[in-house]
Amino acid sequence: HRVGLAAAAVVLTVLVGALAHRVYQNRQTEAALDESRAVQGFLADLFESNLPAGAASSLPSTRELLDRGAHRARTGFVGEPKLRARMLAAIGDIYRRLGQFDEARKLLHEAGAAGIAPEIETRRARALLLADTGKLEQAANMLEQVLAERRRRGADSRGLISALRELGRVRSKLGQHSRAIALQREAVSRLEALGETSREALADTRNDLGAALLRSGDHAGAITALRVTLEEKKRVYGPVHEEVNTTASNLAAALRHEEQYDEAERLLREVVANDARIYASAHPKMAQHLNNLGTLLHYAGQPLEARGFLLRARDTYRELFGKEHPQTAIATSNLANVEAQLGHSHAAEAMHHQVLAQFLESYGPEHYSVAVAQNNLARTLVDLGQWQAARQLAEESLALKRKLRGDRSRSQAPALATLAQIDRHAGRLDAARKRLRNLLQLDGMHERAESTRVLGYRRDLAQVLCQAGQVDQALDDFDAILASPGLSGANAALDRARTLSAQGDCLQKRGRIDAARVAWRQALELRRNRLPDDFPDSRRILANLDEPV
Repeated sequence: HRVGLAAAAVVLTVLVGALAHRVYQNRQTEAALDESRAVQGFLADLFESNLPAGAASSLPSTRELLDRGAHRARTGFVGEPKLRARMLAAIGDIYRRLGQFDEARKLLHEAGAAGIAPEIETRRARALLLADTGKLEQAANMLEQVLAERRRRGADSRGLISALRELGRVRSKLGQHSRAIALQREAVSRLEALGETSREALADTRNDLGAALLRSGDHAGAITALRVTLEEKKRVYGPVHEEVNTTASNLAAALRHEEQYDEAERLLREVVANDARIYASAHPKMAQHLNNLGTLLHYAGQPLEARGFLLRARDTYRELFGKEHPQTAIATSNLANVEAQLGHSHAAEAMHHQVLAQFLESYGPEHYSVAVAQNNLARTLVDLGQWQAARQLAEESLALKRKLRGDRSRSQAPALATLAQIDRHAGRLDAARKRLRNLLQLDGMHERAESTRVLGYRRDLAQVLCQAGQVDQALDDFDAILASPGLSGANAALDRARTLSAQGDCLQKRGRIDAARVAWRQALELRRNRLPDDFPDSRRILANLDEPV
């Protein structure tokens, strides 16, 4: 029963940790000792009653164990309402971690009901559930209360550190980066003051700080912090451990943003290989790392291989959480982006519609993931020539991102780029030019000048100039873009091909047909073995060359 034992072990470990933490708070008192005995009896009864009776028996699933535990917590502890509430809160928090949000919500509501004042741990669990279901502002407000209470109590250093870390993560997701980084730095400082006994917690907290720096756009700072953290975690946990994998995955994300794809890919391939040694069966972390590797390969211009990893990630999430779960939708969204990159626009459109509907159902209309999904669908509709529907979605995405993150946030860049493309098609060249120059100014403060993202905006602007009749200026710009180190590596092959295709079109407009043919053929060669032979723009180029597909 290897798989069943692994699932039971996970539940037992998390449940013991969640319940024992409450006893740890004040284990010197007789009441706490009584609580400890009650917890031990609860766990022994729960797991012993589910041991297999013979060779034909099977261990219960994780869900069955949790359902049984929730039932016993509801019906047991007569005359001990606070202890019952704590049991319900602990099991509810496990449901949350497993993505079973409805069950978690019910149990946490019960834990705070019946006239029992919500314990700080129950309030914390409810706040984390709010965060996981997209209600970030409400979660932040509740976690601020938890942090204030932890500060008031003073003595519980570890509880205070946990509150700092959890609030920091939520503030980071809200885009409140200065506050998030300050909270994580305080958590690191407090742990450092506790001394050598806190090495594991210190490594984990430094990982949170690195993740906050990554979200803030300080990719170089995140890389520096996460490199140190990764080596520290390897010393603490050994080379093969899920905590090591978490930091390695975060470091790979920071490296991806800096377009250091080779190192990022090496790290993520190691992570995926280690997952197979760590987990006996499907696990959320395994799915997450498959998703991260597939996404990296997508950005690195390897969509054919990326597709395989993203299919595995989506299918693993489906196995764990079902089709209608936000994590499944995220993996589906990334898979749809790869299908679009491969030129499979109709397949991508169907997936993006599905993802947007799922995010709206899970999070409501005013969530950042909804804005991302709107623009992803808009980009695919552009590829299909559905310009009016694409414009409406891109404008809705832009408005929502500005509402959630502010007018100067870099998060609005993808929607601005989509609208610029739509404006150019509609002949609104001044509007397209203005959007692209705003994009270059917005990203120029954060991105390297030779990054493929910035070079892509410059390519789009050169296309606008060519369409506006400023052909010589556009051709000079294309030459400068193609000469940039950012388009010289193998990972930038598809971006270079796209630029060569656009340059060929502009050369054709200038009447330089032979030069246009050279640019187009170079684009086709770069796409060989990276994109399907019937990729739409490749078919268009072949038609221009009057050559067979």
